[in-house]
Amino acid sequence: NSTEIDDIEKPLFGEGKRGTEESYKNYLESVQSLILEYEENYKIHEIHSNTMKEVFENMSEKIFLNAFKDNFLSANGRIGVKKKSSGKYTVSTNGYHRMYVAKKYGLKLLVYIESIE
Repeated sequence: NSTEIDDIEKPLFGEGKRGTEESYKNYLESVQSLILEYEENYKIHEIHSNTMKEVFENMSEKIFLNAFKDNFLSANGRIGVKKKSSGKYTVSTNGYHRMYVAKKYGLKLLVYIESIE
């Protein structure tokens, strides 16, 4: 829940390979249903294709799901947080930009709690 994110300073957007604040917001808005699905089922649905036609029809959704898994569920992409004694979360390893945008716009995130203070 974005209200559980501790105060966070605005990071630099648009430098190097980082996107703009708007692109982060658009992406997080686009994955809200997947975050809810994961919260409910502790997994994300798979896409199965039985024919080449289905492979091509499902390709963009499959790419989107794989990107979501890379950005939120993989060890390299997940957002590592510390839970403070106040109950608020701070970024500890990855995801500072996503945390900032989620807090600012009231969006959901999936995080990995690495430690509790």
